[in-house]
Amino acid sequence: IEQHIRIYTKMKNKLGLMMAAIAIAGYSQVGFSQNLNLVSRTDMTKLGINSFKPHYLTLDDNRLAVHETTGNGVVHILKISESGEFSKLRTISSPDQTRDWASFGDSVIMDGNLLGIGSSHTVKHNPHDGRFYIYDLSTGVKKTDFNPDSHAAQYFGYADYSNKVLAVQEGGNQTWGTDAAVTFYRMDGFKPT
Repeated sequence: IEQHIRIYTKMKNKLGLMMAAIAIAGYSQVGFSQNLNLVSRTDMTKLGINSFKPHYLTLDDNRLAVHETTGNGVVHILKISESGEFSKLRTISSPDQTRDWASFGDSVIMDGNLLGIGSSHTVKHNPHDGRFYIYDLSTGVKKTDFNPDSHAAQYFGYADYSNKVLAVQEGGNQTWGTDAAVTFYRMDGFKPT
């Protein structure tokens, strides 16, 4: 619960109460006792999103990106109106195969027209090497994808973004003898440098 309150507070400060309430709405059925002024709760199945995972989402202005664990993973980009209504702008499916779970979208960042999507279980060159994908949010067109040091059991793709700096983590796997690491990139438009 503490983690979800921190998420709520961060979103409330960034986007206002309406947007923050949407993000915590999925937790309202678990006996939340704090008075968080829940404004609305949206049924994602009405938008064709059947396995919505509220902890795999990101907000930017009036857009919400959510991860759906279908196929190899799917990211839905939704627009939120002033009245709190949702409309689907686009759906982006994994361009690559994943193994063991639909990880495309297990990390999502948005900033203006920059859309970054992580996929820790992607199999591009090795099992579970992982990838990070950069898209133009306005068109849905993939600009690039990368993993600087592809190797098995790397789980590359968990990310965070702030002030034009992208941090991408690789989880590693002790059994396979792979290390965890974080790689930092300065973003120049859609290009990581």
